[in-house]
Amino acid sequence: MACTLVLFGASAFLAGSGCKKGPPEIVSVQNAATQTKTVFSDAKGDVKTAADQVADSIANSEFTSAIGRIESLSIRPDLAPEQREALAAAQMAVMQKLRESAESGDKQAAEFLEVHRARK
Repeated sequence: MACTLVLFGASAFLAGSGCKKGPPEIVSVQNAATQTKTVFSDAKGDVKTAADQVADSIANSEFTSAIGRIESLSIRPDLAPEQREALAAAQMAVMQKLRESAESGDKQAAEFLEVHRARK
């Protein structure tokens, strides 16, 4: 009986302590820029430069540029899991902002979204 409880407890602990799964947390574009800078603050060389460019594009409301930069940085194999999560959250925030802009009549945002969907 005690052995069963120990095994059950160990299984529950391992199941709960695994990698974080599921969709990234939805954040505002302002928080996405800040979060990107923070998560990549210790990155080296071109990774840090690329992350700073992502954050700056988001902060300056250059959303179509930000998406391209996010996609370019996201394919790097040397990113840490928290860096990938920050980029995914940033991408979701920026895409939401582009959808809102397109719905409000922004033709450039609508065209970008159409092309982006066609590429996928």
